[in-house]
Amino acid sequence: MKQLYLEITKYRKKYRVHLGNGNWLTFNNKTEANNFLRKYKRVIRDNVSILNITQPTINQVFRNSYFQFSERDINYYHGLFHSYDDRFKYIFKRFSPGNSNAFIFQNINTCYHILIEIVESLHSFGQRGKNYGITNITKPLLLQLNQQLQSLEADKRSMYLNGSRSVKTLNTTSNESTNTKQSVGN
Repeated sequence: MKQLYLEITKYRKKYRVHLGNGNWLTFNNKTEANNFLRKYKRVIRDNVSILNITQPTINQVFRNSYFQFSERDINYYHGLFHSYDDRFKYIFKRFSPGNSNAFIFQNINTCYHILIEIVESLHSFGQRGKNYGITNITKPLLLQLNQQLQSLEADKRSMYLNGSRSVKTLNTTSNESTNTKQSVGN
């Protein structure tokens, strides 16, 4: 079974989780940090499962219409599906210490955006060719993917800003951290 590798680091008697782009979420004790990681993993697992279920559905829509596409379109879709598979594998990959947490969410977001691009393209193809079979399937898929992406962003924001935790932004010039309250995760 694939495992997610998430890290808690200790720095100046505080525990912290790297969020990416020089942002760290700090905790006063390890129990608090572990509780956060449990919620973090749940959100990641839920979204990875959603991606894993949605991608074959989108691939099936593509395959059902395969013979209607030009060679150029087929290569375009194959490239997108290949990019999706590549990014999906990176969700479970081990990275250098301190960076893996940030790359996991980044790759999940990238997977969502690739699937949205595929479905939007299939939808516009269906509209151009007046293929209502494709458009009737892709419209709800597009709505579903956009809602799931918005839900992921809302879950991330609520996790990061829950309670009185503060996000520390790493000062790159002096290698010190400064406390700042800010919204993280677009």
